[in-house]
Amino acid sequence: MDNFLSKENQSNLKARYAEALMTYWKEDNIKGCMTACCLGHVAVFVPILGDKFIFTIDKERVDKTFYFGYSDCGQGRSWDENQEIADHVRKNIEDYFIEHNLKSIDQKIADMKDYLEYEHIEGSIPKMYCYPHYYEQDPEAVLCHVTTCRPGWDLIPENSKEVSFDDARLILEALEAYRVTFEKQLHTYLKKYGAKHLSVSTYWVDR
Repeated sequence: MDNFLSKENQSNLKARYAEALMTYWKEDNIKGCMTACCLGHVAVFVPILGDKFIFTIDKERVDKTFYFGYSDCGQGRSWDENQEIADHVRKNIEDYFIEHNLKSIDQKIADMKDYLEYEHIEGSIPKMYCYPHYYEQDPEAVLCHVTTCRPGWDLIPENSKEVSFDDARLILEALEAYRVTFEKQLHTYLKKYGAKHLSVSTYWVDR
């Protein structure tokens, strides 16, 4: 699919995904609640395996309270060290809000880039697989997860299909596009609310 990130193509992919969700949830889908709930978590729809399956990039959670733990038994930072870090974050909480909330999406992007490094390596390398999203769903339905396994070492999920490196690049493209959108969302939040709802909390990790 050309330009799968376009508004029109995302709308079409969402409609196909919603139809598959309605088929899966059936009688549990009271007034479409389960379909709406599942769709509400999706940021980007990614067509893979020749547009036969749809992988989803989920929306990132936005943390507004930041926790720092200390230990009296050598299991982490001392109380003094912890207070110093917590105080530093309090003084720079808006910057930390952005940095902290981008960590997850940045790690996903880094992991996908690392995986793509295997494309030109011969031998036993990790491979990416697409497998059914839900328990006992039709394995040919569009709903899918992806995972990376080492054939011969890791357990490959049932009804899996190998994902090409071209598809992995589509997933990376979707992640990078969503990161731009998500960072804008974080800055919009700060512009609207500032640090009013942001806080730092410390706790004792040994109990």
